Amino acid sequence: MPVQAIIEHGTRPAYDLTDETGVLVTKLSIKPTREYVERKNSQRMVSYVRAENPRITFEFSGIIVGNSATGFADQHPGTAITALANFQSSVHGFSPTEGKIIYKDPTRELSDTDEPQVSFTAEMFPGIAP
Repeated sequence: MPVQAIIEHGTRPAYDLTDETGVLVTKLSIKPTREYVERKNSQRMVSYVRAENPRITFEFSGIIVGNSATGFADQHPGTAITALANFQSSVHGFSPTEGKIIYKDPTRELSDTDEPQVSFTAEMFPGIAP
């Protein structure tokens, strides 16, 4: 019987990361944000705040799957993402069925001693029609 590469016992917790196309995800940072417009009164204190332009950013890091980069490990910056395995339900009020997700800022890291790595950002703009 050959040696198994991975042996698991028990139930994997629900909060574990899901791998994305072409990437074994090792780290994910999720950041919802808005731009803020402030107005000050005569005492120079903020007396009005307007929060606008909501968006959510997913910053991924992981290991490139296989011998050649495919999927998110080799996608062109600025292209649309149709789905993220780690964004299947609402997060911080953002729904994966609304808006447009854009692939941004990919970085590929190669080393003689480590597996090839990739990091990228997926930013969702809810105001863009899907």
